[in-house]
Amino acid sequence: AFDLADNAGRATLEDYRGKYVLVNFWATWCAPCRTEMPHLSKLQSDLGGEDFEVLTIATGRNSPEGIKKFFADTGREIARLRGDADWASDSAVAIIKALVASRKDS
Repeated sequence: AFDLADNAGRATLEDYRGKYVLVNFWATWCAPCRTEMPHLSKLQSDLGGEDFEVLTIATGRNSPEGIKKFFADTGREIARLRGDADWASDSAVAIIKALVASRKDS
């Protein structure tokens, strides 16, 4: 268990129980992170809800001001990948849809 802080207040891992959660660790100084944030935002917009959530966690030495600027510049905040990824690509969306569908079938 852990606590997360954001502009909306505090959240815990328990808040995500029952969902598939794509956890993305990022940093304000990370160039690939700037590339993938819009993809993560689109993925959350398209698939986020009762069964799936994108959760981005800033790591390292990121000032609150730096984090706000990063999201202002980039648009938003089941695998490990180094470098940037297109999380809204057809293949990524297909994987997430299959996971969500498998939960509904069980």
